[in-house]
This record gives sequence, C-alpha cells and structure tokens, in this order.
Amino acid sequence: MAVNNPYGVVILPQRPQTAEPLKPWWGIIVNNGASGDTLEHHQLVRMSNVEYVDTIISYPAGQPQNTCTRGSDAVTSNLGERAFFAFQASANIGITRALEGTTSDRDMHSATRRCSASNTIGCPCPAGTCSCYVQKLAYTPYSEKVLATVWWSNQAGSKIMVLDATTIQEGTTSQIAPSHFTCVSHASINGPQGICVQQHFDRDGDKISDLIEASNLESLIDLENGSTFHLNPAAFDLVDSHATAGGLWNGIKLPEEGIGYRHFYGTDDDLRNGDNFGTLRMVQILESVGRDWNLLPGLTVNVPRPRISIGDISGQNGQTCWIENGQQICHHPTGRESDIRYVRKDGSEGQYDFDDEDTTNPPYINYAQAETEKLVKLFCKAGVKQIWVDLSGRSQLQNLSITGCNIGLWDGHNHHFHVQLFE
Repeated sequence: MAVNNPYGVVILPQRPQTAEPLKPWWGIIVNNGASGDTLEHHQLVRMSNVEYVDTIISYPAGQPQNTCTRGSDAVTSNLGERAFFAFQASANIGITRALEGTTSDRDMHSATRRCSASNTIGCPCPAGTCSCYVQKLAYTPYSEKVLATVWWSNQAGSKIMVLDATTIQEGTTSQIAPSHFTCVSHASINGPQGICVQQHFDRDGDKISDLIEASNLESLIDLENGSTFHLNPAAFDLVDSHATAGGLWNGIKLPEEGIGYRHFYGTDDDLRNGDNFGTLRMVQILESVGRDWNLLPGLTVNVPRPRISIGDISGQNGQTCWIENGQQICHHPTGRESDIRYVRKDGSEGQYDFDDEDTTNPPYINYAQAETEKLVKLFCKAGVKQIWVDLSGRSQLQNLSITGCNIGLWDGHNHHFHVQLFE
C-alpha cells in the first residue's frame, strides 16, 4: 500500500455483513503526491486496522485530456456505489465505477477536463488561467449533487462547482462535459478551503436511521425462516422486532447519543448487561422525540436546552435487572417502556428528584415544569399511549389532557417519568 502525502480520508457506508462479517467498513486514502508526480493513485483499505484492499488508479484510460493530478479530497455517493475525487493541480473531478466491483471498476473511469495553459474549456478556473485548485468535496444527500470548492486568490475567481451526478451514467468512460456541472460565484465565496452538508438521516429510506443501523452490528433473526441477517445503512431492511410474552424479540440498541438525546446507565448492572434495547418502534420514537426536542430554543437566553436523558429501556432479550437490598429486581420486560428524566431549570442533564430537591410546596425552584410538559407532549405525539409520573402529583403532568395518551400516577417516579407503548 502506497501512502504518498495523504490529504484526505473518506469512510464508505457500512458494507453487508455477509461479505465481511467483522469488517463492515472500507475507507479511501486520498494521496496528494509530490510536485514531481505526473499522477497520484489512491488506496482502498479496510477499517479500522487499515488493511490494503486495492489501488485506485487516477488516470482515466485513453483520456490524456482528463489526467488527474494532486488529489485533495474524495466523497462517495449516498449508498457507496461510486467515488468522486478532487484534484488540485489539474483542477478537475474524477469518478470511479462501482467500488464493490472488480479492481478495474474501482479505477478512475471518467473526469472533467483538466486545466492547462493551452486549455481552459470546461475548466473552473478564471478565463485564461489554470492556477485554481479544486480543494474539497461534499455529496448532497437529497439531490445527488457533488459540491466542490474552487480556490482562487481572490473573491472574483473563487466559486463552488456543482456537478449533477444524476446526469452522469455509472460506468461512463467519456469526458464529463461542462453541461454536467455549473459554477456558482458569490460575494461570500472567497478562497474556499472546505465545504460540508448535513448528512442524510436515513439514506436507504427504510425508516431506520443510519445511526441505529450502524450501532446494531449483532445479527438479527428472520422470524419466518430462522436465518440471520444484519442491518445495513445502505440497503432497505425489513425488521421484525417486537414484544413477546414477557420478553423481546430482536431487541434494537439505542445508540448512546443521538440528536437531542443521551442515554445513561443508572447502575453498574445496567452498564454490564446493557439496558438500552427496545423494540424497533420504541427506539424510533426515542430518536424522533430527540430530533423534535433539539429544534426547540434554549430554556432561556443564557441557558441552553439540555438533551433528553434516557435511562432504562430493556435488556437485549427483555427486562433489565439490578440488585437491591440483596434481592434481584427486574422491570421493563418487553422493550416497550423507557425511563426519562424530568427537565431541570438550570439546563443540567443530571437527575431531578422531587424527594431530594424543592421539598417545599410548588412552584419548585429547580423543576422545569413547562419544559417537561413540552417533552411529554412530544412523546404522546410520537405514539406513546401511557405515561407514568410522580405518585404524589408534584410534577403536575397528570393535569395534562392529551387525546390518545393517558398520564397516570405511579410510585417510584419521583426522579423520572415512564413512557410506555402497547403495540
């Protein structure tokens, strides 16, 4: 494996577990090379121990006008079918065929025309020059566009190159004509060095987020034929994850952190055994509420909104247990229940306990009742049917009237409320 002045690394989407069960991720090392090089090749590797897989040749065969030199960055399409490379010296973009294909498929097969002193047709550099750099790339998750920063020494020559990947047939070996891309200039674009876009939440559209799929590498079981399968962010998955009579089938792990939420362990037993598994439906609801919660403004101008703090959900096969006064106690048997901390006024993500704080009559100093009510309403909106709160009624949440969502009082909920599904 040749690493020559590496300028970038891109991680490919998770590969099918059936291909390489213990090595689901590949990566690409982008080589910039040295000034005397006529071309630089790149390396396809297995992560995370960086095992060599293949060399990606950055010279479209039989197309000298498309020679690609001084690699600077790379991106892949949403599902990892092909890769796009940026090149500084030649100021162009190169494209591979299928990365999961043969060795020759992974090589550069097409590119926009390189810039040179004698040719600036199809070149993003200012007219009459060839000294701009295509620096960094981003792949938009929604419109299949490749965005490239074109660096120039002043604002007048700086721009963003927008390549429409949908118009370039996979496997093409012809030069990518100027009709496939546009260049955008603006007073705010001046010597751009980097670019990024918001990542797609669910690339394959199966309503299971990329984060959940990447966090659940363990095999699941097909209920119909008993075969095993693995979640894959780059392929549509049909998953049967449900409550059984006192247990959980194909428990799905909630990632420790996500948009608008965090998971915490209440006991050492929880940490050892894992208490963040639920039915797919429950995990999806927790993620959904986290995203909605994250869109709300801070608690005050000076106090940012804390993340939702999620405690016990269930063990991988149902229920979570701990030892108390020498006895084992278990709850949440089917992965359809979760414990959520009350919101504090100080913005802390720590525990609020009605028994330990604000023991006088309401209003309670540290309890953010209005914010906790917002959180409860989000859970009800997402599909939760039952919520249990502090037995003494101090949370005031039992006074909420929400169609289709019952809120009741239950002992032991002085420091969290309990959300529950029935399906």
